[in-house]
Amino acid sequence: MAPVGLVGLGLLGSAVAGRLRAAGHEVVGHDVVVERNRALEAIGGRAVTSAAAVAEAADPVCVVLPSLTAVEEIVLGARGLVAAAGGRTIVQMSTISPALTERLARECATRGVAFLDSGIVELNIIVAFKENYLEIHRAGLTVKTVRRARLLPLDNKNPITRAAQCAK
Repeated sequence: MAPVGLVGLGLLGSAVAGRLRAAGHEVVGHDVVVERNRALEAIGGRAVTSAAAVAEAADPVCVVLPSLTAVEEIVLGARGLVAAAGGRTIVQMSTISPALTERLARECATRGVAFLDSGIVELNIIVAFKENYLEIHRAGLTVKTVRRARLLPLDNKNPITRAAQCAK
């Protein structure tokens, strides 16, 4: 089974990495802040040199970044995830606009990359590493993509709380 990838290892990305590692998943990640990469390694994850390197090593690749611009560049940029992720799944976990979400989903689909827009709820609990809930809330999902992303559940205790508007 391929490792789970994380691009963005700040407050939320590191919390997700910690939960995945605690559940026994192999994690590959990247952040532009060197100390965050070291923190991933300290919990048993593997830091790589770029977002593209995460996409080459992992499936799915979760994006947990602080701005619309950062998400767009990492996903669609010339050296971004779509260019490197051929046939893999991108799970967008950042808070971004519906318009950008729909654009990313379209662009990924035209390039053969599965895309999930997935928000994290119960932030205060996740950051405390106690409980986490994953909520998929954007149209255009398929059950196959959800299963392929291995998001049910992260720790065998907490299921996805809602999966809406899944395509057949």
